Amino acid sequence: MIYGKRVTGLRYGYGRHYSSPVSQNGLQFYRNRQLELYAARETKRLSLRQLVFFGRAMDEERLIKSANYVRVELPVRIAHRIRDMQALPYVVVTQESFAKVYELYWDAFEKFRRFPPIETLEQNENFCEFVRGLLNEHATVIPSLSLGLSLSSHHLSPDQLDSFMRRMLVSRISRRVLAEHHIALSNSISENKNSDPHEHVGIIYTNLSVKDSIVRCKNLLREVHDAEDALTPVDRLTFPEILIDGHTDTRFSYIKVQSGLPISRGYRNVDLCRSTWIILFSNS
Repeated sequence: MIYGKRVTGLRYGYGRHYSSPVSQNGLQFYRNRQLELYAARETKRLSLRQLVFFGRAMDEERLIKSANYVRVELPVRIAHRIRDMQALPYVVVTQESFAKVYELYWDAFEKFRRFPPIETLEQNENFCEFVRGLLNEHATVIPSLSLGLSLSSHHLSPDQLDSFMRRMLVSRISRRVLAEHHIALSNSISENKNSDPHEHVGIIYTNLSVKDSIVRCKNLLREVHDAEDALTPVDRLTFPEILIDGHTDTRFSYIKVQSGLPISRGYRNVDLCRSTWIILFSNS
C-alpha cells in the first residue's frame, strides 16, 4: 500500500490501470485537510422511527432543519467511504472502473461541503435539485464498483473484499434514504399534502403489510426472468407454493422498495424442488 503518493485528477480511458500524477485542479489522493476533518467526525444516525416522528408534523421550519441535516451529514458519510477506498491497495483504486467511483465520491464530497446553509424554502428547492442531480450521477456506482473489484480481486483477501463491499453498500443505502426522504418531504410541503390523511411520511410507508409484500414479490418473480439466477425460462421452473400463516395482518413502518429486497432474495434462494414454502409470522 502506498501512502502520500499524489494521484490527482484520475481520468477515464487510459487503460485498465492508470494514474495522472498531477492535474491543474486536482487534489492529493491520500492527503487532504478537508477530507481528514470530515472523516474524523462521527456520523449522526437516525432510526426509521425517528424519521417518521420528525416528518409527521412537517412544516417550513422542520423542513429547513431536515435540509441542513442532510447537507451536513452526507459529506461526513461520504468522507468515511473515501477513506475506506484509500485504505485499499493503490493498484485497486487506480483500476479504471474503481477510479470512476472514487471520482464520483470525491466530487460529491466537495459539492456537499461547499453547499451553503439553507434558510428558505426557495433555497431548499435548489438543494433538492442539487441532490437529485447527484443521485442520478451515482446511479452507475454499484456496477462500476463491482466491475472494478472483480478485476482487482486478486489483490484483496476474501474477508477484505466482503467487509469493504458491505460497508459501501450499507452506507450507500443509508445515504440515498436520507436524500430521497428529504426530497419526498419537500414535495409534500410544496404540494400541500401534509394536512391530508395519508400513509406515507416522506418515502416511508407507515402501514406496510408484510403479507401483501410477500405476495407482490412472489408474483413479480414468477413473471420476470432473472438473468443472474435462472438458466432456463421462467415458465419451465416449478415455483413452490407459498403458505402464509400466523399474524398475517402484521403491519409496520418501512420503505416499500427495501422491504421487497430480502423477500425477493429469500424467495429466489429457496429450494425450487420443494412444493411448499411456509412463512410464519410470530408476534415477537
